[in-house]
Amino acid sequence: AWNETDNNLTQFHVAAGTFWVPDIVGKEVTEELNAFEVKEQNIWSDGRVAAKSSLVNWKFACGFNVKYFPFDEQKCTLTFTVWYKTSDHVTAPYYIGINQIIFPDGSLPLNDYSGNDQWSIVATEILGSPDGESVLLTMTIKRRDRYFFNVIVLPTVILALLSILTFLLPVESGEKVSLAVTILLSQIVSLLVLNDILPSSSLFFPVLGSFAMTTIILIAISVILAIIAINVHNVDPIVEVPKLINELFQSRFVYIVGVVPAPRRTSSEYQNSSSDMKCGVEEAGQPITSVDESVKVTWPKVAVLVDRFAMVVYATIMITITIKFLVDLISRQN
Repeated sequence: AWNETDNNLTQFHVAAGTFWVPDIVGKEVTEELNAFEVKEQNIWSDGRVAAKSSLVNWKFACGFNVKYFPFDEQKCTLTFTVWYKTSDHVTAPYYIGINQIIFPDGSLPLNDYSGNDQWSIVATEILGSPDGESVLLTMTIKRRDRYFFNVIVLPTVILALLSILTFLLPVESGEKVSLAVTILLSQIVSLLVLNDILPSSSLFFPVLGSFAMTTIILIAISVILAIIAINVHNVDPIVEVPKLINELFQSRFVYIVGVVPAPRRTSSEYQNSSSDMKCGVEEAGQPITSVDESVKVTWPKVAVLVDRFAMVVYATIMITITIKFLVDLISRQN
């Protein structure tokens, strides 16, 4: 150290190796492409010494919480310490003192940061470890979500809702099971794509993965229901429809779900209802309870009934799960 007022000298440069420099390493480093190598040293009048290195290229390991992918925000801490020295020889407060001069706001300057198409840096922080032996650099990064939302999330949701339409496809089309299986395979592909993007971890399973797995199970059930409907449709007409099913066709349910069209009165029926209250015509506003020829119960109509009933239950479950998934995901984004 010297008095800078004597010779008006604040600092000067010396060749590398003139002064001892601690062997700085990163604890989370998994691969070192370019090692830390001192090229120049600066000395200040107050005794501070700074070493400048050439390009350092390190790969760090950082644990990710991908539960709310693609609207996730990660915090990575990089630990820099001296490999073969302890706090008796080198302490972090010394380096923090230098950092307060170089980085007065306690954060890492991003002047040389080139940017990334998948991540954006939200905040940085430089601190000393409690034991005084390390310097901690904490970086908070946020995923850029637009690409993943459009390419993965939206197709997964659309396929889930599209599976409801398999129940409306007539058995006579011959494509009922094919459509359900195609949607099932597409959803499995979406899950495989998600598996390729995210790190393999059982600690934080993404809600998108849980949603995809749940919809795969439901779509598989829809395939089974489609097969049941086809088998019911192809039952030999000689086989009599069970009495319980015949009674079900007498209820309002078959009209509500559209298995058979709701009967309508003719003008003559309206005239008869006003002249003769004892006729077999329904009361005003009530459906006809007797089964005529147009509502004759056949196995194809039973198959349609199975389809429509399954669709009501299936659509309720699928839409509820989809809404809950989107609410959880979008609320995380906000």
